[in-house]
Amino acid sequence: MYTVFYTSAAAHQCRRLPPAIRGRIQRAIETLAQNPRTPQTEKLEGSLNAYRIRVGDYRILYTIEDHMRRVVVYRIRHRREAYR
Repeated sequence: MYTVFYTSAAAHQCRRLPPAIRGRIQRAIETLAQNPRTPQTEKLEGSLNAYRIRVGDYRILYTIEDHMRRVVVYRIRHRREAYR
């Protein structure tokens, strides 16, 4: 079991989402606590431990710190803004 942390920017981005989308994203993030490397997860190129998961048109970007058993969500954005 991993512990999920949000950066202050990711928490702010999550709060600004429409309620229906926010609920779907929060459920997806809760599943990361059980298994941060799900089949839907993709590793981001050019990084050692950064991953992304898709939720509709939104992307959740996060890092996995296995030695501390934690997942740090650092960005929640619409797909057209997620990688800028």
